Amino acid sequence: MTQNAGTVVRWAAAIAIVVMGSGSAASAAVIYVNIDPDRLLTSETFIFDVDNDGTKDLLFDQQTNCVGNCQTIASVSALSGAILMSSPSDVTPLPAGTIIGPGGLTYGPGGLLATDFFFGVPPVTTNEEGLWDNGLLAFVGFNFVNASGTHYGWARVKVDETSNVITVFDAAYEDVAGTAIQASVPEPGLSALLLAGAAAMAVRRFRRA
Repeated sequence: MTQNAGTVVRWAAAIAIVVMGSGSAASAAVIYVNIDPDRLLTSETFIFDVDNDGTKDLLFDQQTNCVGNCQTIASVSALSGAILMSSPSDVTPLPAGTIIGPGGLTYGPGGLLATDFFFGVPPVTTNEEGLWDNGLLAFVGFNFVNASGTHYGWARVKVDETSNVITVFDAAYEDVAGTAIQASVPEPGLSALLLAGAAAMAVRRFRRA
């Protein structure tokens, strides 16, 4: 079922903060958002407010159309910034360790993850396009704009073969505007520490308020 484009999908989010450096640099932090349960998209749209500020940032969309032969399409679009692109139409699949930031990269409004034309059971594929085909699991690089400026981030995504069903696992962004981020998922043992740090910071902010 395709959701109304004006509806923000709510998810259970674990927010973790990684402090980068020390001293004056200690204000730089990576905000990690774990989507639990993972968001599985079959003929529907997921509108993602990455920093939870009320402004929609990313739109993931999966469509299945069958009139004679079938076509499946997986795509992602930026709603308040831009997506890292390999061409005007193809979203770049990024391996772990990629640095996402300003300068030297090509950003655009978004586009295709993968599309397949097929028929029959089991499906016989007649044409396929996009860089995320063959069941790829990779990172989408993006930026978004909020009150403090342009922030860089990633979302970890899998696109299934032929069906092009999208699974969105998690995301992260740099809370300091204009600062690059590395595509990297925190180690499981580190997550608890990060959550504790996030809770402590939330308490400090509440007390200041």
